Amino acid sequence: MADKIFITTLVVSLSWNGLIPLPLAVIFIGRDLALTIAAFFIRYRTLPEPKTFKRYWDLSLPSVTVTPSLLSKANTALQLCVVSSALICPVLGFPTSSMWMHVLQIITGSTTILSGIGYIFSNKTLKKV
Repeated sequence: MADKIFITTLVVSLSWNGLIPLPLAVIFIGRDLALTIAAFFIRYRTLPEPKTFKRYWDLSLPSVTVTPSLLSKANTALQLCVVSSALICPVLGFPTSSMWMHVLQIITGSTTILSGIGYIFSNKTLKKV
């Protein structure tokens, strides 16, 4: 969760300052937001009875485990590369609008979408406890 908060904060800041494109920021944040909403829904559906507010937030009562896919791990690494590159390029005097940055952003945006779809449709990522 900490890496998602970190990435989201950086993505918003970098997009606000024009260092990464807004559509890419929307893809990054949209995927994480969709997965968070899905996690709340899945938590409710898989929580054993009685389903109370107190039991819902009691993390000692796990109802599901999430196993990140290899694509999702690669996506996190690519997102860190995009953020790191957007931070370092201005310091080194390189344009953030270079062809290499665009290629990295397209690849990362694609893996972000694909990993999000993978979480939703894969039977291997979620396991009921």
